[in-house]
Amino acid sequence: MRTKENNQIFCDVCATLQSTRKKCKICGNRIYARKPYSLLKTLLYTLSAFIMLIPANLLDMMSSIKLTVEYPQTILGGIMWFYEEGDYFLAFIVFFASIFIPIFKILALIWLLIMAKIGKNRFSYFSTKLYKIIEFIGKYSMLDIFVVTIMTGFMQFGNLIHIEAGGAVIPFALVIIFTMLATQNFDTKLLWDEK
Repeated sequence: MRTKENNQIFCDVCATLQSTRKKCKICGNRIYARKPYSLLKTLLYTLSAFIMLIPANLLDMMSSIKLTVEYPQTILGGIMWFYEEGDYFLAFIVFFASIFIPIFKILALIWLLIMAKIGKNRFSYFSTKLYKIIEFIGKYSMLDIFVVTIMTGFMQFGNLIHIEAGGAVIPFALVIIFTMLATQNFDTKLLWDEK
């Protein structure tokens, strides 16, 4: 972040105020007034997350095998199963964490890219708050993958019940990773620049 008064920049790593130079004199980090290729990197990671969202929702997240009969479950199928079983809270949690949050993060990143490009300063405060929300959510995004991993580890009863991770685990994990990388590469200072 550059201050207008004395043309100095804050280091992103140690947060010390530096005179205009290429490296921080405290931690040695490279210093930029704006993150290089921020919009391009954010756009590419967001598009990659959107593309991976399709197989993540179409492929099976996990398969339960009961007495040699396989029951594959997509994310939406699992939500419907919880709902039909009367576990409305679990259905809501899975829907919120597996469908709503990834779509919300992708739409929020698209909003941020548009606002950074067109430079509407009246939305800068809202956009910065939105960025902080998706950055906070990113810390807890791997919850579904951990649940599937724990269930496949604990629910093994020989030939009676057996749970395996499905093909949607990898695309879903990539959706999470790509949205986290897109958020990390986005430079919020671009939202405040005059166009």
